[in-house]
Amino acid sequence: MEKKRIQLTKEQAYTRLAGLCARGERTPFDMRSKMMLWGFSAADCEAVVNKLREQGFIDEYRYARAFVHDKHEFDRWGKLKIVAHLRAKQIPEDAIAQALEMIDTSGDVETLVSLMRKRAGTLKSVEPRLARASLMRFAAARGYSMDQAMAALERIGSNYMDADLD
Repeated sequence: MEKKRIQLTKEQAYTRLAGLCARGERTPFDMRSKMMLWGFSAADCEAVVNKLREQGFIDEYRYARAFVHDKHEFDRWGKLKIVAHLRAKQIPEDAIAQALEMIDTSGDVETLVSLMRKRAGTLKSVEPRLARASLMRFAAARGYSMDQAMAALERIGSNYMDADLD
């Protein structure tokens, strides 16, 4: 069954998008995508996005700060994953850098140790080589660097750090 395409004017689209932005932070990329789905031209999308930006409904810097804070504090993501997601939303590099400066990464290894310990408890394999590989993939998927993952593995214990595994 096909979804019925709605016909909106630019003003109606602006009103709907402003309502979305009022409920939560959005990016210009999100708004353009939604308008393209509604059948608007690229020029119309830019006009509405610019109006949303002028009215304060959209702010990439504000979005980046909120995203970085939430993902780092609540979801416990590492910097690499956060940056990748912000780039996918076409957030400017200077907004990303500014947002990353506000987080304290001094406790990231401890956070990763906690996450890896939980993950290690769920591993079915008792073979250290496979467990180590799984934990390293887990750390990479969470957005932590190789150095942070290795430091966390060292802190977890020698079960996963056999020298002959390399």
